[in-house]
Amino acid sequence: MHIFTNDDHINLAAIRRRHRTEFERCYEISFDSPPERAAALAAQSKLFKRDVTLLMIDRIAIRNELDMTTAVAKAICRHLLGRSVSIAVLAERYGTAGRSSANRSAVFERGFDLGALVEREAPGFKEWLETEARDIRHAAGASASGIRNPIS
Repeated sequence: MHIFTNDDHINLAAIRRRHRTEFERCYEISFDSPPERAAALAAQSKLFKRDVTLLMIDRIAIRNELDMTTAVAKAICRHLLGRSVSIAVLAERYGTAGRSSANRSAVFERGFDLGALVEREAPGFKEWLETEARDIRHAAGASASGIRNPIS
C-alpha cells in the first residue's frame, strides 16, 4: 500500500532507519528478564508509531492547508489510530504561543468533515502502521541474532 508520497519517503526512510537501530539495541542489551525486553520493545514500537503518525499528520496538514493546532492534531490522531498520542508531544509540535481557545482552528467549523478528509488522505493507515512496526521489529531481531534479513 502506498500511503506516503515520494516526497515523504525520504522522511519515512529516516524514521525507519532510526527506529530499526533502536529496536536492534533492545535485542542486544542484556535484560534481567524476558518481560523487561518485551517492555522495551513495546515502548520502541510505540515511539515508531508516534513518529510515523506525526509524519502523516504533517502530510495531511500541508496538502490540505489546515490551520494546525494541538486540538486539530489530536483529532487527526484519533481518526488515524482510534486514539491520540501524548498531548505534550502534540503541543510542542503544533501549539502556538499565545493562541487561545478563542482563536480555535477553522478546521472545527460546522460542516467540515475531518474524518472524511483523513480517510481520503490515509486509507488503511492504522493497519499499514501495525504491519510496518511489526516488520521493522522482526527485521531488527533477525539482524541482532545474525540472521540475514530480506527487509531493509
